Amino acid sequence: MQRMKASQFQAIVRAREQGKQGRNKDRPRGSNKYSAERTTLDGHKFDSKAEARRYATLRQMERAGLIRDLRLQEAYHLQGHDGPLFSEAGRPLIYKADFVYIDVTDGQEVIEDVKGMKTQAYRLKKALMVQMGKPITEVSVR
Repeated sequence: MQRMKASQFQAIVRAREQGKQGRNKDRPRGSNKYSAERTTLDGHKFDSKAEARRYATLRQMERAGLIRDLRLQEAYHLQGHDGPLFSEAGRPLIYKADFVYIDVTDGQEVIEDVKGMKTQAYRLKKALMVQMGKPITEVSVR
């Protein structure tokens, strides 16, 4: 690994402070790069309108008695063969499910994620969840 010169580091810091690195200049600050629009419903904040619509559907299903114990943004610590996985910074790797609930027809826990764009990080976390015996049900936006 090659070391960075102090002048290179300072140039990167200046560029970030000016907002020139790490985001598209044509996109307004704070907007989502996948054009998802943050939405609030029943006091819950959702990353997209599709996620809010799915929440509304799941709430109706819960009221109808088809599902129970609906939970939002449930965190799962990712595990490898040798135990918990950590980032390079030493933080535990976590997958946050959009929705988790119990399907009353078979009593199984369902982990659900609303997906418009499947990122590389998501694909990796999904594979790890499958290895842990917790498959993810995807609800596609497209």
